[in-house]
Amino acid sequence: MSCLGEGAVKVLVLPSLHTDALDILSALITTCGKRLLRFADVICRLFPQVLTAWATPRGSTPPGQERGHSGVRVTVYTVMETWLKVAGVASGVLQGAAHHPDILLSHLLSDVTPPSHTLQVRAKPAAEVQTGSYGKPYGKRARLGEVTDTSPVRGHHKQDLTANSDVCLAALRVLSRAVLACGSLLKEETHKKLQEMVLSLLMGLGRRSGEPSPYLRAQCRLELHRLLLFLLLVPNPHRPPPLHCAINTFSLGQQDSSTEVRHTHAHNYTHTHTPLHTHTP
Repeated sequence: MSCLGEGAVKVLVLPSLHTDALDILSALITTCGKRLLRFADVICRLFPQVLTAWATPRGSTPPGQERGHSGVRVTVYTVMETWLKVAGVASGVLQGAAHHPDILLSHLLSDVTPPSHTLQVRAKPAAEVQTGSYGKPYGKRARLGEVTDTSPVRGHHKQDLTANSDVCLAALRVLSRAVLACGSLLKEETHKKLQEMVLSLLMGLGRRSGEPSPYLRAQCRLELHRLLLFLLLVPNPHRPPPLHCAINTFSLGQQDSSTEVRHTHAHNYTHTHTPLHTHTP
């Protein structure tokens, strides 16, 4: 599935070819089931290869716009979730000491993390500052068509406040399924990164109201909380789960605008808070 070749061919032809090939793989997984376990290593190497081939630099897409080739990435995550459902702990996803689990994790974390909305300000070098007749500095006048800042150009496309929510939701489902199926076998560093990512995203959900984010979609928020719950239920033996932080998060989540998310938070809060305060005689 190499993407080397002419740019036009890559953009126009290869996405559909890769999507069709992934659909065939999904059908094979569904039909053959665990008989494909002997090819688990090949399948697990395939996922990060395709994601790397269709990766888009994070800074190249303005907030509120879909990242390029997101449809192919959604298909990859959908097939990966099917593989996890069929193979379970033997799937090999995010497991092992090889390099490809780390590459896969970096793609997953990138797709579930909203793009940064911080504006980049570039200071002018001192040599570019001229002095007026009264000694007051003034900058050079920009020429027509000259770009003097590094922020993305906006206004040419209508913003979608929930842009990239499909790929975000698909990646979250893969992470939830992987942690639930084989969380105790995942590396301690993997658990650390997932815990930090989930708690950081949950605590920042209400701080960027009005800005584009996939978490304006209730399903993404719901899946993010499911991932946190699974990190509590299936922790790494050498890294304790963030129980107290999770309880506070589930408590705050009961104020969510979505009824389904509120009910899920109430359920999670009850099941995590009660054991913590249960004392045996």
